[in-house]
Amino acid sequence: MRKQLRLGKRRALDDAPTHVHVSERERRKVPLRGDE
Repeated sequence: MRKQLRLGKRRALDDAPTHVHVSERERRKVPLRGDE
């Protein structure tokens, strides 16, 4: 049961990492550009 819960959480993160990663990368790139 514990292993299944871990896999479920990992799958949910793997399903939304693209959105989260893109948001974090774009947010970091925006401030870097303004500083430049």
